[in-house]
Amino acid sequence: MTSLNCPICQKIISSAGILGSTAICSCGWHGPTNFQERKRKKKIRKRIEAVFLGLSLLGAYFFYYEWRHWGRFFSNHIVLQAKIITGLTSEEDWAELGIICNTTHHFSCSEKAFLNLLKYKPEDVTALANLAIAQTELGEQQSALLNFEKIFNKGEGSAEAMGYYGLNLERLGRDREAEKWFYRALSQEPDFIDITDHLIDLLVKREAFTEALSVIGNISSIVPASKLYYQSRALTINDLSMKNEKQTSVKSVRIASLKSQHFIPIQFSGTKTPSFFIADSGATYLTVNPKFIADQNITDFTSISRIKLIFAGGQEVEGTLLLVKHIRIGPWQLENIQTAICDDCLLLAGKSVLRLFQTSTKEENGVEYLTLQR
Repeated sequence: MTSLNCPICQKIISSAGILGSTAICSCGWHGPTNFQERKRKKKIRKRIEAVFLGLSLLGAYFFYYEWRHWGRFFSNHIVLQAKIITGLTSEEDWAELGIICNTTHHFSCSEKAFLNLLKYKPEDVTALANLAIAQTELGEQQSALLNFEKIFNKGEGSAEAMGYYGLNLERLGRDREAEKWFYRALSQEPDFIDITDHLIDLLVKREAFTEALSVIGNISSIVPASKLYYQSRALTINDLSMKNEKQTSVKSVRIASLKSQHFIPIQFSGTKTPSFFIADSGATYLTVNPKFIADQNITDFTSISRIKLIFAGGQEVEGTLLLVKHIRIGPWQLENIQTAICDDCLLLAGKSVLRLFQTSTKEENGVEYLTLQR
């Protein structure tokens, strides 16, 4: 029989201390003769338990990581990653992964997904646009521009694609080109607040304050919910314009049309910010309504006479002809402006204002611009 060492004193237990399946040591310890085998098995069992616990913790961390990064898509992402590792992905898998990556803003993942999707569908404009947008977010400007241009050369491209194209141009320092594409994007989808902010920033950067204000007026009219958002911005830009000495030498201002209307910022005496009037060469006067006069607390005018006004639809209404003593459009102070007021009058900049300028219109990149020059 193999000698046994006492687990207490470590002395060898003699054969005289072995009684059947029981071992007795002179130090007083006694126990089963196979205690060493039991001890070895216990160690093995603990190691197995430790490994299992470690794998359980690793698995729990993996699932937590996936949930934290991929949210409600974590299980889908795990399945798709398994397919990628095993080389079993299909066209539908890459399309699904692209949607997941876009939704969770994992743009490196988006780029990989749409690059692979395009291997199946090289002419897919939507996949190409998503790839270009991901490349924009990753700062890969040149690659993004090339892919957007492929889309535009096909005669396609959404407002979002145009806006992102402008973002790439802006990041490359091509500001005037970026402005054109921002305008074109907003002419299709005026509620792109981020693109509007970028356009306004570029206009303010080159001190085109009146044009920047006209953008705010146009967007605020088309998207009324944005009016409050841009209120303080309009105040700041107007202050910059008033304080900028270079504005006295400005000879012309440009105003873009979004949704077929040009909005001219006009400031009345005593007001802090301009109000926005639709340029209308078919209207005889600058037109306002009593609510506008009251809300703006405008008092710098005199009443001349009662007049009849004819609306575009042929409706005839009575109003009052006023002589407004001072208004400001851009860098120019204008005096004694004939203004019509009636209950249903819209805010229009008619001939009594437009005749004070040389006006011209020009279409560029799908957007019409009105230029006022003095």
